[in-house]
Amino acid sequence: MTKESFRARYHNEMAHVHVSAQLRRKTLDLLEGKEKPVMKKKLSFAVVFLIILLLCAVALATATRFGVLDFAGRGYNLYMPEDAQQYIQSDVLHLENELVMVDVREIYYDGLTSRMVVDVKPQDDKTMLLGMDMSADDNWQMMLRFGHEWDDGDSRTVRDLYAQGGYESAWAVETVLEPMGEKSNGGSYDYHLNDDGTLTIYMQDFFEHSAAQRETKLIACLIPCDPSSDSLEEKNLDGQIRLSHPLTLEEVSYDSQVYQGEGAYAYPSLGVRVDRLRLEVKAQDIYATIDFTVTDPELYATVGDGLWFEFVDPNSDASAPYYDQRLPSGITGVGQIVQVEENHFRQTESLGIDELYDTYTLRAYDAWEKTRFESCEIAVQPVD
Repeated sequence: MTKESFRARYHNEMAHVHVSAQLRRKTLDLLEGKEKPVMKKKLSFAVVFLIILLLCAVALATATRFGVLDFAGRGYNLYMPEDAQQYIQSDVLHLENELVMVDVREIYYDGLTSRMVVDVKPQDDKTMLLGMDMSADDNWQMMLRFGHEWDDGDSRTVRDLYAQGGYESAWAVETVLEPMGEKSNGGSYDYHLNDDGTLTIYMQDFFEHSAAQRETKLIACLIPCDPSSDSLEEKNLDGQIRLSHPLTLEEVSYDSQVYQGEGAYAYPSLGVRVDRLRLEVKAQDIYATIDFTVTDPELYATVGDGLWFEFVDPNSDASAPYYDQRLPSGITGVGQIVQVEENHFRQTESLGIDELYDTYTLRAYDAWEKTRFESCEIAVQPVD
């Protein structure tokens, strides 16, 4: 094997293995003679190749930690782009105290949404870490999100596991991303307990306005609790320990595009009119904004805050369940409706990055009763 073919194979084999940039660089420099190895005897090429294989094995073993896309991809009827991983930054921030080590392992940020995974690892194997919503009487399997099929025969509670594992302390863990100078626009939260006791936390945060750079603060709260007692519901908030550090979010490099549809699209049975459909194409999602106006308050009152709009897949089967007739959502998934001013509302949500069309079918429905109403075809044009 020539040096050139080995280098090509190395890049191919290591393309999806996360090791430190410094270690990767040193390995290649050794192969090209740019750095003197700290050895008295010259290494044969075969020995170097063996070292690389061992390096790959170690890196792959540590790469089994679940990442942003593992958590984000658990939603129903969403589209995951093939190149989604390339927009994710790794090994972002490390914090620690005598109790835990906190690592922001992955971050995705596109100006409107951030997604991140944070590993919280106890410094001592006698320390148990729990999700914030866990109680002492919960089945411990509720801490597991991946690689585990629910075992009906395992009825052990958190309290049982604490006693059987010989733990000496337990802490409920919550991580928060706090934007500076603005309020959070909501988000979602999940976690998974790993075999070594590390708690991997997933956070998805939404922001009202797009920003290429956003100053935030990451806060990790550790709240002491006693699983041997009757309940974990009343946690000792006074005894909590907090780790925090500023965290600057940088928008991923992507040629964002905006499309818009203008005009009066009436929904007569509901007394509303869609005034604008705006689509912003980002790296992993298409963000959709629907502005609508109430034209007949009495008709609108029959649905009220249950009114929602959905994007219908033109190729879907009309006899299929309504939800299956929708276009796949983006990774962000969740949406909301806010009142902008009297009789004027704004709905936001996301579509799959591959769902960009010239025309969209926008159907109104009642989110509570699941009743579907009329649809409108809305053409969109790129905005300069």
